Amino acid sequence: MFKADGGNAPSAVTRFAVTRIGIFLDMNQTALRMSPSLFAVGCFALFTWIAGCNSNSAMSLVTGKVTMDGKPYANAQVRFVPETGRPSIGLTNEEGVYRLVYIRDTLGAAPGSYKVDITTVHQSTSDADGGKEPPEKIPPKYNTRTELTKTVEPGENVIDFELQSK
Repeated sequence: MFKADGGNAPSAVTRFAVTRIGIFLDMNQTALRMSPSLFAVGCFALFTWIAGCNSNSAMSLVTGKVTMDGKPYANAQVRFVPETGRPSIGLTNEEGVYRLVYIRDTLGAAPGSYKVDITTVHQSTSDADGGKEPPEKIPPKYNTRTELTKTVEPGENVIDFELQSK
């Protein structure tokens, strides 16, 4: 295993590095042992990580539909912004349906009050139109000057938005 000096014994540097972190290699039995204190630290880290995995269980699922003048509105970003903390965001599909995502694969939003803004997600612009984004079709009262507020309750929530273009 260790061939630095032609034999199986670890070098002094390797032996020092291995023992400094609390891991000892028993060359006679070729087994890896851990010091009790390192084992305790490892267990604490594992249990903390497991508990952290369930910390988002307080999140409430939020889905809904966005319509503009009674018709489903596709390619909209629906953003629930809390007074403090991270927003939850959803994108509408062709039927105008969205589902909020808090972060990566954590769905929903924490229960509470939110300001909501809804904007159109534009596909990448081409050089033919000078790289300019088309004008926003959703009125400012739903995005840059949003008047929308919603409350997310514990559990599953269906929150629809019926927007008017005028």
